Amino acid sequence: MSKWIDDSIIIDFPIPNPIQQIISELEKYDQEEDDYFYFDRSELLENLTKDYVYEEVLTAKQRELLIQKYS
Repeated sequence: MSKWIDDSIIIDFPIPNPIQQIISELEKYDQEEDDYFYFDRSELLENLTKDYVYEEVLTAKQRELLIQKYS
Protein backbone atom coordinates (compact mmCIF):
# COMPACT_ATOMS: atom_id res chain seq x y z
CA MET A 1 0.00 0.00 0.00
CA SER A 2 1.33 3.39 -0.98
CA LYS A 3 1.73 6.20 1.45
CA TRP A 4 2.08 9.04 -1.05
CA ILE A 5 1.48 7.52 -4.51
CA ASP A 6 -2.08 7.68 -5.80
CA ASP A 7 -2.54 4.17 -7.21
CA SER A 8 -5.96 5.08 -8.63
CA ILE A 9 -4.28 7.16 -11.36
CA ILE A 10 -3.30 5.05 -14.35
CA ILE A 11 -0.35 6.17 -16.48
CA ASP A 12 -1.00 4.72 -19.93
CA PHE A 13 1.32 6.77 -22.10
CA PRO A 14 5.04 6.51 -22.92
CA ILE A 15 7.30 8.01 -20.27
CA PRO A 16 10.86 9.15 -21.10
CA ASN A 17 13.60 7.07 -19.44
CA PRO A 18 14.80 9.80 -17.03
CA ILE A 19 11.26 10.14 -15.69
CA GLN A 20 10.91 6.36 -15.42
CA GLN A 21 14.06 6.34 -13.30
CA ILE A 22 12.64 8.99 -10.97
CA ILE A 23 9.36 7.06 -10.71
CA SER A 24 11.30 3.93 -9.73
CA GLU A 25 13.03 5.89 -7.01
CA LEU A 26 9.73 7.40 -5.84
CA GLU A 27 8.19 3.93 -5.59
CA LYS A 28 11.19 2.73 -3.57
CA TYR A 29 11.09 5.69 -1.17
CA ASP A 30 7.32 5.41 -0.85
CA GLN A 31 7.65 1.76 0.13
CA GLU A 32 10.39 2.64 2.62
CA GLU A 33 8.35 5.60 3.89
CA ASP A 34 11.38 7.83 3.45
CA ASP A 35 9.85 11.31 3.54
CA TYR A 36 13.00 13.26 2.79
CA PHE A 37 14.09 11.43 -0.35
CA TYR A 38 10.54 10.89 -1.58
CA PHE A 39 9.74 14.59 -1.59
CA ASP A 40 13.16 15.49 -2.97
CA ARG A 41 12.55 13.18 -5.94
CA SER A 42 8.96 14.38 -6.24
CA GLU A 43 10.21 17.95 -6.65
CA LEU A 44 12.67 16.78 -9.30
CA LEU A 45 9.81 15.04 -11.13
CA GLU A 46 7.81 18.28 -11.15
CA ASN A 47 10.73 20.25 -12.57
CA LEU A 48 11.79 17.68 -15.14
CA THR A 49 8.27 17.11 -16.46
CA LYS A 50 7.90 20.86 -16.92
CA ASP A 51 10.91 20.73 -19.26
CA TYR A 52 9.40 17.81 -21.19
CA VAL A 53 6.15 19.73 -21.71
CA TYR A 54 8.15 22.71 -22.96
CA GLU A 55 10.01 20.39 -25.37
CA GLU A 56 6.65 18.82 -26.38
CA VAL A 57 7.67 15.32 -25.26
CA LEU A 58 4.76 15.27 -22.79
CA THR A 59 1.45 17.11 -22.92
CA ALA A 60 0.35 19.35 -20.07
CA LYS A 61 -2.35 16.79 -19.23
CA GLN A 62 0.19 13.96 -19.06
CA ARG A 63 2.39 16.05 -16.79
CA GLU A 64 -0.59 16.80 -14.59
CA LEU A 65 -1.37 13.08 -14.24
CA LEU A 66 2.23 12.30 -13.28
CA ILE A 67 2.26 15.09 -10.70
CA GLN A 68 -1.10 14.02 -9.27
CA LYS A 69 0.02 10.42 -8.99
CA TYR A 70 3.47 11.02 -7.49
CA SER A 71 3.23 14.32 -5.58
